[in-house]
Amino acid sequence: MLTILENCFIGVDENTADNMIRIAPNPGTGNFRLLMSDDIELENVELYDLRGRQVTSAMRLEACDGNPCSFVIDQSLKGYFILKVYTNKAVVTKSLIIR
Repeated sequence: MLTILENCFIGVDENTADNMIRIAPNPGTGNFRLLMSDDIELENVELYDLRGRQVTSAMRLEACDGNPCSFVIDQSLKGYFILKVYTNKAVVTKSLIIR
């Protein structure tokens, strides 16, 4: 016996924490902004190179009393990095390219 259900959807929720945070410009040269949904509160940000080494000391949050949050990364760093963003909703990882 086969039962057919109407209005039954399977899919992925598009409003995930990953979509609530964006980095601009990306790629960039060292000055970046975190663009977040209004209900997101930033708690912490960590920067890692592709070997998994934390290089957060090369990053400085400049202004984060609203949206967007600005941060600067040392001009000597170049390449691909992982930005780990801790918020009141989730921990989100984003790739970051520094030229």
